[in-house]
Amino acid sequence: MQSGSTSNQGTIGSLQRMIQNIAIANGTAIGSTLINLTAPNLPPGIQVIWYLALFVVAIIVIAGISINYLHPEKA
Repeated sequence: MQSGSTSNQGTIGSLQRMIQNIAIANGTAIGSTLINLTAPNLPPGIQVIWYLALFVVAIIVIAGISINYLHPEKA
């Protein structure tokens, strides 16, 4: 956000928050849909979602560490 001019900071912040809210809503919708696909057996469905979330977080952490390791001057 600091690369934009001060007159555009409000617009940039609003756009950032809108995208964040859309991502949160989509994540909730996708997660609840996947859990409901296993409706008769909810505990295994919830367990699968937790493993999926753990996998996604692990991939993001590994990618972040890799990027910082390969390009330390940008960190």
